[in-house]
Amino acid sequence: MRRLACLAMFCTLTMTPIMGALTATAAEHSSEHDKVVATLQGYEWRLDLAVLRALPAGAWRDLLAVVDDSTQAGFVRERAAASLVAFPNDEVLAFYVQSLSAAQQGLHRGRQVESLCMGFASQRPLVVERALLPLLDETEAQLRLPAARCLQAMDLPSSQAALTRYRGQVANTWEARALGHASAQALSL
Repeated sequence: MRRLACLAMFCTLTMTPIMGALTATAAEHSSEHDKVVATLQGYEWRLDLAVLRALPAGAWRDLLAVVDDSTQAGFVRERAAASLVAFPNDEVLAFYVQSLSAAQQGLHRGRQVESLCMGFASQRPLVVERALLPLLDETEAQLRLPAARCLQAMDLPSSQAALTRYRGQVANTWEARALGHASAQALSL
């Protein structure tokens, strides 16, 4: 019995600081997560890269968690996805490329194309090109147009034939006009 009491005392003395540290770490993470979520709020929200880059280095993980959190409002999840552009790393790149899957709605995918282009066109042009070329054949103009704009702005020799083919197939005058004014706009964000 005495040994059991000593063991209980030993466990209490050694585990209490460890548990306290774990609790403090969880509280810090919760506080950081709350800060990240707070940047996505507001009626007149806009993508502010300076504010996002001032967040803790791992804030992109919290943003990805918000994107995947179905309990969050749709606009908050969209803002989180757009905000990931401030954290150009391999995981964020993989998120954007994966989010272009056909299971998503065209308008949502179009926004992801814009974010992919803004965040990675200059850093990883071949990866971006590989992700965007198939989108030129999509049925939805809201998806074709941002993909074509980005590819046009990147001006890679390997995508010129696909862009020429795409331009020849554009049936909407508004789409052709929008593409004509795209080269300077796509990468300037």
